[in-house]
Amino acid sequence: MSTARQAIVTRLLVTLFACLGAVSTACHRVDRNADGVVVDQVAASVAATLGLATGDRILAYDDKRVSSPAGLQATIENTVGKTAVELRVRRGDVNLTLTVPPGDLGADTRFELTADALKSYVAGRAVAQALRFEEAASKWTAVARETQEAGDTGAAAWLHELIGRMLENQQQWEPARSEHSAAWTLLARSKDAAAQALVLTALGRCSRNVNDLERATQWFTQASQVSAAAGYELWSAQNLNELGLVALARSEPAAARAYHATEVLRPRTV
Repeated sequence: MSTARQAIVTRLLVTLFACLGAVSTACHRVDRNADGVVVDQVAASVAATLGLATGDRILAYDDKRVSSPAGLQATIENTVGKTAVELRVRRGDVNLTLTVPPGDLGADTRFELTADALKSYVAGRAVAQALRFEEAASKWTAVARETQEAGDTGAAAWLHELIGRMLENQQQWEPARSEHSAAWTLLARSKDAAAQALVLTALGRCSRNVNDLERATQWFTQASQVSAAAGYELWSAQNLNELGLVALARSEPAAARAYHATEVLRPRTV
């Protein structure tokens, strides 16, 4: 066999083996600079069932482009009426299309980070898993500052939101609210409606838990509006439900009934 033919066969074999294990037949080379989110951690059982692997880049879910972890979450949690969806994934230099059941993928995702930022992020994740939350927050805050200074405000906001959620799990509502506020400052003019909606909802949740009901109402209202405008109908309905609960806490039963009625009557897109 000639050298040229050997080279062609080798390339074909590399492409073929890269596609093995995928749940679909789609496979073609792509630009490394395409967006998406990186699969950070995935359970072995999920990897075996769905075909996902740590390091994969998720590009689209149900034919909807993914550009942030929040965007992926929003798409998953607002997709209804499907028995299966297509998940477009980049693995190395190859695109794969996986057919998966709708719902949680069982994988954590993150933004692309520089080598140094990723090292610090992973170190923070390790100490968080060891329940050393203050140390984790310190490491992630440093990474957020580094990414923000590099101009990646989306990743910086995601890190602040991550710290906020960790603090919420410890019921440290005021520190959590501070982290979510930092995230919102970075996202206020962003085009990432999903990230905005998540952070606004978190601000409402934290405000409610520190009994700042006026601010909780403002945050949940804004979250509902952002979600509705982006087509995240289930998220918007959940915010209306939260507004009803806040209204009850403010001893405003009529307002609570109005919020809940709006949530119940809101049309659903299937």
